[in-house]
Amino acid sequence: MKFFLIVLLSIMIMSGCSDGIDDISLIEKGDLAFARRDYAIAATIWNNAYRKDPNNSNLMEKLAECYIRLGRLERAKLVLQKAIETFPGKVDIQVRLAQLFVLTLDFSSAQEISEKLEKQGFNSPEFLILKADLSLMKDNREAAEKFYRKAVIVSKDSFRALMKLAIFLKSANREEESFEIFSIVQRNKVLDPKIFLLTADYYLLGNDYQNAEASIKNAIRIEPEEIGLQYYLLNFYISIGQNDKAESLLKRMLEIQDDMYLWMTLADLYLINGRYDKAEGIILKLKKIRQAKTAGFELLQGKFWLYSGQPVFATSHFKSALSLKPGLVNTRYYLGLTHLINGKIKLSENSLSQTLLIQPSHHHAQLLISELLYKKKEYELSLSYLTQFLAKYPEDFTGLVLKGLNLLGQNKYLRAKKQFQKAQTLSHDKQYIAHYYTGLSNEKLKNFKEALKNYSSILKTHPHLIDVSYRYCLMLLKNGKQKNVQDFIAQRLASGSQSPEFYYIFAKVAAKMGAIPEQEKLLKKAIELDDSASFLFLELSTLYKNSKKFKDSKMILEKCTQLNPYYEEAWLALSQSYLESRDIQTALKILENGFEKFKDSPLYQSNIAWLYLENEKEMNKALDLAQKAYEKMPDNLAVADTLGWAYYHKRIFSQATWLLSDIEKKAPDNGYIQYHLGMTYYQQGNFEKATVHLNKAKISKVFNSFSMEIDNALSDLKNKENLSTDKPSIEQNSIIEFPKSNDTENDLLEPQWMQ
Repeated sequence: MKFFLIVLLSIMIMSGCSDGIDDISLIEKGDLAFARRDYAIAATIWNNAYRKDPNNSNLMEKLAECYIRLGRLERAKLVLQKAIETFPGKVDIQVRLAQLFVLTLDFSSAQEISEKLEKQGFNSPEFLILKADLSLMKDNREAAEKFYRKAVIVSKDSFRALMKLAIFLKSANREEESFEIFSIVQRNKVLDPKIFLLTADYYLLGNDYQNAEASIKNAIRIEPEEIGLQYYLLNFYISIGQNDKAESLLKRMLEIQDDMYLWMTLADLYLINGRYDKAEGIILKLKKIRQAKTAGFELLQGKFWLYSGQPVFATSHFKSALSLKPGLVNTRYYLGLTHLINGKIKLSENSLSQTLLIQPSHHHAQLLISELLYKKKEYELSLSYLTQFLAKYPEDFTGLVLKGLNLLGQNKYLRAKKQFQKAQTLSHDKQYIAHYYTGLSNEKLKNFKEALKNYSSILKTHPHLIDVSYRYCLMLLKNGKQKNVQDFIAQRLASGSQSPEFYYIFAKVAAKMGAIPEQEKLLKKAIELDDSASFLFLELSTLYKNSKKFKDSKMILEKCTQLNPYYEEAWLALSQSYLESRDIQTALKILENGFEKFKDSPLYQSNIAWLYLENEKEMNKALDLAQKAYEKMPDNLAVADTLGWAYYHKRIFSQATWLLSDIEKKAPDNGYIQYHLGMTYYQQGNFEKATVHLNKAKISKVFNSFSMEIDNALSDLKNKENLSTDKPSIEQNSIIEFPKSNDTENDLLEPQWMQ
């Protein structure tokens, strides 16, 4: 990947050069701007030059290349097509247009140009090298090798063709053959700067950074005034993580040239190194002097907010950068990452998919979208991306672990275990992670002794890992070693660890052993150490509830709402505890007391709406809150059920039926939904369906919550069924109609979220 990025850079920066800064032509000024990646400025300069010299084919190629870098691919196509009309014999322009067609996935047009050139007998070394490069982009390595070798023959062993072939062979792990060709080139003591750059690529593939750096410096020694080579060296340092050298080089370059791009690169380096104050200082300085909004500066600001832990502010900058330059692949990746951190999963998936559409081999995007899909439990699709990724990076630790996790999700435990075991051999620093997941796989395979060994080996080097200690205790229990568990907990706590997390997980272990008094003692100690850890209060409350100590359960929740008033779950749990004891008014009062703190929370809105309905008060407010909650969480069945129940109470039965019947299909065993849907059909006069759903509610686990209402409704339905046999039939054309209720609201009211 590093090699690929640097090769692209070399192609870009070697496309133009100049002999000096002072008194240079428009074309040369454009060359300098292009080398600095100031593509918008380069395009403006070259457009001015083109108006003065419209018959300059070289200039038209440069302008097209600039548009490509700006992401304006259609504009680039037009320029190249115009150039071909003016200069039909220029092979290099036709080749570039074919390459652009490949970039836009228009393979048929690219193939058409290629076949046309071949028929005309074009067979230059550069054309063959380009064809090889295009074959590589299409992952056709066999064709690529054929064209590289042919380029060597046609060029009569030119150094450029030989180096391209050597690099290709090295990337294919054909070391001996690659080194033999490389040695032929290196015997020549006088090399062109471009050959030195290819030499750097060769060394970089073997992670030989020292020789790669020396090769680039040799190129600079030959052409000391070529600014593009300085940029090349700078990007080399950044690509291999030598940020100190990159920073030193940047500062030297800034002494010679006060350039906005260089300042932005320095700020970027500061962000990578976590020196956010330095980066912010440069950004504030550039804000004062910039003349217009640029994609690069918007990208930099987005990265600043993302890296400094405030991703909510990053989104607008990344979007702005893409509006200025739609072709910025990494910016799309950053946008996808930002959406993911901000919890906007679908937007994240869209951005990452677009990134991979533009650059299918973008390995960061492949890994991130694989992780995203894994978390969505779309294991097969996640594995499809990982298969592409691991085909190129078969020994990537993260890729193997992600593949194993997806296989775990598919219950393919043995295959998952093999992936984790392979990952163990690849990274010493991360080996414990692979051991952990191997342990999980062994648990699933019921190899509890092996899992115990996995966790034991981790604790020798990482004794403070909370979850590993927990799983180690569980495996001891699985292996019948309860005394060892007690000894391990006592030893760990005696070691002086005052971590509330350890007390919490040991409380969970105590619960597994049935040692309830010990569990209570450990949870209390954890709360004593950190009373801001609100979830501990909920754990202790649940313990009291399961022990039938309902008063203590409520008291600990009340204490939590006092100490941690912005912990929403405590308010909801406290309200629920009163609801379970059928004290609906107190349950409602609790949620009303906390409403101002959580008035925008969909779960809070839905819960308080439901209590309003149960108390048969504030019906309009209940409907409004239920609709707002549904707008934010339309896939949450409880939220949807509350809205359906609100429609029922407002006698908007058609909307209630539509919504409740939809979610009933998704959760047919949910007693609340069956009860609400049955009552809705009952009010609509659809007694047959009402009976079906109310009977389903009657056999559900939550029947006791509304047993009286269901029994009354079913009894009434039974009476109606008996009466129906005695009442006179109403013929289709009879003038007799059922009476309409004057106080029923419009049953065709559109729900708020659909307006």
